[in-house]
Amino acid sequence: MTFVIKRIYEPAANSDGMRVLVDRIWPQGISRFDAKIDIWDKDVAPTTDLRKWFGHRPERWTEFRKRYRAELARNPAVAALRKEGRGKTVTLLYAAKDKSHNHALVLVEALNGRKKSSGTRHKDERRANSSPVCHAGEADPTYLGYLDRKELADFLNTMLAAERAGARVALRSAKDARTKKLARFWEMIQHSEAQWCAFLQRALRALGATPSRKIGTFYAKAMAIEDDRERLVFLNRGQEWVVRKLEAILPKIQDDSLHRDLTAMLRSHKANINTVATAISDEPTRKMASPKRA
Repeated sequence: MTFVIKRIYEPAANSDGMRVLVDRIWPQGISRFDAKIDIWDKDVAPTTDLRKWFGHRPERWTEFRKRYRAELARNPAVAALRKEGRGKTVTLLYAAKDKSHNHALVLVEALNGRKKSSGTRHKDERRANSSPVCHAGEADPTYLGYLDRKELADFLNTMLAAERAGARVALRSAKDARTKKLARFWEMIQHSEAQWCAFLQRALRALGATPSRKIGTFYAKAMAIEDDRERLVFLNRGQEWVVRKLEAILPKIQDDSLHRDLTAMLRSHKANINTVATAISDEPTRKMASPKRA
């Protein structure tokens, strides 16, 4: 039984044996297909609190090693992974840029029963001395590419403005709809957009940030379109924009709960796109009913 370590961004090789990702968060910029992992073992990674405290800061390395080894000593997932690797070569995959100060070094020592990294054999060791140490610019909690608090709040407020615009377009369109069927469709979209507005406001408050009161420019542009079908087409473009933004940001979300909720939001918008596409195919080209004047 041999455990070695390797950055997940390096090409997979037959000599890797069983490939096990040992990061708690999925690495940024690599798909599950390209990663070619056999197991994603989140349970052997440092706890979220310890990972955030460490922040990949070299000056905290000695204390981090001590605390992480204490976690591993009482973590049953370590014995389970050791059992899984019995009689095999197991490559532990990690994403950190700094090859000299990362949790995989401590984990592989524990799995191989060694106490010092100088006695640990791993695939990065031959290059460790020549690899640059992570400097101040890389030594904060965003070392894996996660958003900091301000960046996250800005993103959530951008999404909130977009969802609020979508909800208002749908509400207004439902009132102006020519048919009950079309009105029910717009009401469904409005309910979905309003649901995500409420979620985004809660997420912002949980961050200690103030939810924006802005309405995205999508609203004015959509309401300028009088044709039923063309407004639906424009709505789908807005839904697709949200999907692209969410897909780009999800690898940068550190909090597991928020990641799950934003993933649900992504799936909801993808479902909306399919629903709108069906409505577009069924809808003839006609103008919306003229709004009633007071």
